[in-house]
Amino acid sequence: MSPGTLREEVNGRIEKHWLAIDALAVALLQQDWETIKPLKSGNQWSHPNETMAKYLGREEVVRILADHGIEAVLGK
Repeated sequence: MSPGTLREEVNGRIEKHWLAIDALAVALLQQDWETIKPLKSGNQWSHPNETMAKYLGREEVVRILADHGIEAVLGK
């Protein structure tokens, strides 16, 4: 797939699912700041000097996606 074709596909998916993306962003912004949690992989965050972040629970993400017709399931 060429870079141009990939870009078109990504832009199409963003446009198609914009309301879900917006709803996730709004829900995330409403969360309180928390101390950054270590990554389960053991890797480091891309900005290691940051100490605070906002989090959405997995169940909340699945619910928001479902509200927008996107099926998601929780993994292990």
